[in-house]
Amino acid sequence: MARGAGLLKILFLCMSGKEMISIKQRIEEDFPADIIGTIPLSIIQTSQSVLDIFDINDFLRKSGFTLLNAFPYHNYREKYETLYRQKIEQDNLDGFSLVIITTDSLDQVDFDILEIGERDFRVFNYSFPQLFPSRISAIEKLTHNLPGNSKDWFSFAQKLGELLFQFHKSDESYEYVSILFQLVDKINLIFSNWCDSNYSLVLTAPYIHSPQTLNNILSHIAYKRRKQEIEKVALLVFDGMSFDQWELIKKEISFINTVQVEETGIFAMIPTLTSVSRQAIFSGKLPKEYSQSINTTQKEKEYWDIFWEAENNTEAKFIKPQEDFQKQFERLKEIIEDDRVNIIGTVFPIVDELMHKMSQGYSQMYNSIQLWLKHGYFNEIIKELIKQEYDIYITADHGNIEALPGRKLNEGIIVETKGQRVRVYDRETAREKAMVNYEDLMKIESAKYALPDSYFAVAQKKAEYFGTAGPVITHGGISVQEVIVPFIHIKKEQE
Repeated sequence: MARGAGLLKILFLCMSGKEMISIKQRIEEDFPADIIGTIPLSIIQTSQSVLDIFDINDFLRKSGFTLLNAFPYHNYREKYETLYRQKIEQDNLDGFSLVIITTDSLDQVDFDILEIGERDFRVFNYSFPQLFPSRISAIEKLTHNLPGNSKDWFSFAQKLGELLFQFHKSDESYEYVSILFQLVDKINLIFSNWCDSNYSLVLTAPYIHSPQTLNNILSHIAYKRRKQEIEKVALLVFDGMSFDQWELIKKEISFINTVQVEETGIFAMIPTLTSVSRQAIFSGKLPKEYSQSINTTQKEKEYWDIFWEAENNTEAKFIKPQEDFQKQFERLKEIIEDDRVNIIGTVFPIVDELMHKMSQGYSQMYNSIQLWLKHGYFNEIIKELIKQEYDIYITADHGNIEALPGRKLNEGIIVETKGQRVRVYDRETAREKAMVNYEDLMKIESAKYALPDSYFAVAQKKAEYFGTAGPVITHGGISVQEVIVPFIHIKKEQE
């Protein structure tokens, strides 16, 4: 009896049109029409991800095979035994070939009952790692056990970021990008539903030991200063940085051998628009508390000053971001060397600026970030802060995601970039009309996300945006990559 198949080397038709072996071709080889009635039983062990990519069931059924599938093995065992026994007892296996497709491990299959009448059977492993390279398979593996609480989502987002970085830097990224989109959509549909049920609870989580949302960072820092756990603090915010881009910045910091780096995640405000989320960082407030400025970032310094004045600290300095980073760098160095200052806050706009200019995906974006880092400004800032005994916190106001073109949706009072993933309306009736006219939208209810009562938003469920210009790197939606961003604490290594 042939109980297994060898390692399958299966690729897809890549987006460039280069011809490769497909799952369809492989199944045609393993299940030719002339075996019907010759081999009465075949078993395919696979995963739901593979079934989502290619409908094996439909293909084999149309080819004339009898199928039992889509249930855990013990659920269809009785049905299988009944059907197969009847055929054997009637000595009527001519023209009959049963295929069982299971997502259970083959270790759970009871081979004893498959040997009825000493009939031959075959077993094929069509699991995801058997079909695809390791970098895309590692991402698929993450879909098997998605988190149920916020801290586990932080670990998940960090791991996903590492794997996405490795994937996009590899030669496999172009060939398997369409599969990546399917996996990402699977993850983020579950995540967005989780947020809809749990985000309001995350907003009320304690912030003393580790803040879970951006609006609690300042309160967390202030508490640690009151407890004299830290004294001088620099808060560096990368506009638009996801965990995969953090991999590049982390590597740069690793060259500084006098620091300790603590990594975790934190939830951005939803929707993940710059004006909504960045103000939460520098004000220490929820979006509903700055409703008058929710569509701009012009009041960040004012909010920052108000917060620290309430903490009786008038020497907390906010350095506004500048297009010419060298000027911002020079201003930062002046402030760092000023002994009167003990708290610094600033924004580095580089990641957000780059994402909206990218035409060749993440590999181009990574190269551009690396080029920026090579100038040495950022590394020099970290070194200078450490030299001046600063604790450093690094975070982002939101992350980013590569999105495919969807349909245009021109209504709405927020039209931010060509990569728009969210629409905001000034009345509920307009939002409801949009949801009727456009499939796959998620309602962002103000009460659940601490938004102003008059803020009526919808976001894309899938990795899509409102436009037709081709794939873009963008933000605004409710995906793991956009919502959970790095929260990093860097301090001088203890001697």
